[in-house]
Amino acid sequence: MLGIGAGAVICSGTAVIWNEHKEKARQLVDTETVICLTQSLSPREKQELAALSAQPDFHPLLAAYSRIFPRCVFSAEQWDRQQRLTFAAWQILQGSDKFRVLEDANAGAALLGSQ
Repeated sequence: MLGIGAGAVICSGTAVIWNEHKEKARQLVDTETVICLTQSLSPREKQELAALSAQPDFHPLLAAYSRIFPRCVFSAEQWDRQQRLTFAAWQILQGSDKFRVLEDANAGAALLGSQ
């Protein structure tokens, strides 16, 4: 009996360690994807995202990121987390001083265009 109990404990411990390693690997891959979504943008893509950020609807922004996301996917299971990863990248991008300058320039151009 002791052998079966000890075996069950070892299997449980192994499963916990395996899950921890799998979770850390997933976090690392997700981090790499978010970095790609923020740092691999072309100037045109940054300009497009800055222009879309002024809109109250988030859907056009998601559509723009949907064109960028495929080149940043490192794991097939990330497609299930696309919105979360895109939102994380978007938050980081909005915190960038350079991106805020683009947003301000777009807002100024839109203001001048409406007059």
